[in-house]
Amino acid sequence: MQPFNQAQAITRYTELMEAGPLAEHEEELRSLIESAYAQGMYFGYDREKQSYVLETKVEHYNRQMDERNRIIRESVEKPWLPLHDGE
Repeated sequence: MQPFNQAQAITRYTELMEAGPLAEHEEELRSLIESAYAQGMYFGYDREKQSYVLETKVEHYNRQMDERNRIIRESVEKPWLPLHDGE
């Protein structure tokens, strides 16, 4: 088994994600994700760099929370929508 190369993994992951229907590359994607996970790494997407990255579990969690917070900040109040069903 070859040692895990982060740069090659990111390059290949990017190629597969941009290649078209994910179903066509499902097994190779799964293998890349599992290899990264075995190293304690997760694939994510960096909006600022507009590229895929490998990050630790903590970095991955923080990125997800930053994205959630960004969406909340950009949310617009919709007073025309009911708060509950039946209103």
